Amino acid sequence: MTIRFDDAWSETLRLAEQVAATGTDVVLGRDLVGRVLLVLDMEHDVSYLQQVAEKVTRAAGSFAGTTPVLTRQDLFSEQTVLNSPDLVVLRERSATNGRLAILERTTVGADWVRTGDAADPPRSAGNRVTLYGFKGGVGRSTAEKTT
Repeated sequence: MTIRFDDAWSETLRLAEQVAATGTDVVLGRDLVGRVLLVLDMEHDVSYLQQVAEKVTRAAGSFAGTTPVLTRQDLFSEQTVLNSPDLVVLRERSATNGRLAILERTTVGADWVRTGDAADPPRSAGNRVTLYGFKGGVGRSTAEKTT
């Protein structure tokens, strides 16, 4: 069965919601090349983590990260994920559910989703154009807006 890029995200989000419903804080992340993974902010036994990893792999197919499930202990710097200014909280922690959040780790423009606060005020969205390509020398660096 072929899994499309957008379907991988929505199916993994559905799975993240199920895990958060067990009381675990969950961050659904997407890395630089579009692979999805879950970061669980609680300790779990290895068999549970393997079950969740298998579900992520089934939900996301080839878009699953090489390590589809991480825990707080697996992170080099947990604050850069669990308390990132780019974190978008979809549902706060409650008496029965864990916090559910998403974190996009793209090359540029991660601040596009920030709503801003006193320490990081919102910026004008304006119009944005992103140029991307593997070939060098095509003028990305010198491109400018003309009206």
